[in-house]
Amino acid sequence: NLTLTGTVEPGNSTNKDIVWSIKDAGGTNATINENIFSALVSGNVIVTATIENGVAPGTNYTQDFTITVT
Repeated sequence: NLTLTGTVEPGNSTNKDIVWSIKDAGGTNATINENIFSALVSGNVIVTATIENGVAPGTNYTQDFTITVT
């Protein structure tokens, strides 16, 4: 298991809640429960961090990350 964490900048941002999701499990059977990532098979997984209204009201901020499972 891997705990997913992140830092929202700037520090005075109104919404600092990050929601993690699987964008592409890459055949790893990956799951995310809250912010705990787990996978059953080796491979590359793309996860997405989303901050609701992180760009502007009505516009979410998203960023993708690749996790290599060995």
